[in-house]
Amino acid sequence: MRAWYFSNINKKLRYGDDRQIRKGRTHKVKGELELCKRGLHASERLIDALVYAKDSYLWRVELLGEIIKGEDKLCAQERTYLWGFNAESLLREFARKQALTNIEKIKPYTDKYDLIIEYLETGDESIRSAAYSASRAAAYSAANSAARAASRLAAYSSANSAAYLAARSAAYSSANSAAYSAANDMLEEMVFERMNQEVSE
Repeated sequence: MRAWYFSNINKKLRYGDDRQIRKGRTHKVKGELELCKRGLHASERLIDALVYAKDSYLWRVELLGEIIKGEDKLCAQERTYLWGFNAESLLREFARKQALTNIEKIKPYTDKYDLIIEYLETGDESIRSAAYSASRAAAYSAANSAARAASRLAAYSSANSAAYLAARSAAYSSANSAAYSAANDMLEEMVFERMNQEVSE
């Protein structure tokens, strides 16, 4: 079964295991599987894997042997690493795209709307701090929950770790399952496009 998994940047397993991850390598565990406790985990949907991400190195994996299915994760006896890359810049771009989905709601609450839009569209690091401050100020001023949520999302998209802010961005901008699925489709499309570019280069 194909799935998604985020590892640390050092590409080692966590929780004291420390086995090295490499493209083409297969890790195995012995004993009875238990979700969240024992086994090699991954998620069928990329957006679900993102929720559990501690860092931004993304792997496409194949799960083999016995597999337990949970609501948003899988647990397997074997996990083979098909390909992977450091997705930090891609996750930041995804977070900014998610922030743009409802950004018009904050326009009445800030005089720096254009600056916020510019950062979310370009990712220009020279204005990130100012965009973050403007978004936070708008959140404090916003009179309704939708505007406050949009402001916080814009602020999240200019701070914190890439994996964390991308997960928060998807959660904030997706008020229902259809929107969450759409966010997953967007993220997976971005990842496959990135991988296709690397293969063609």
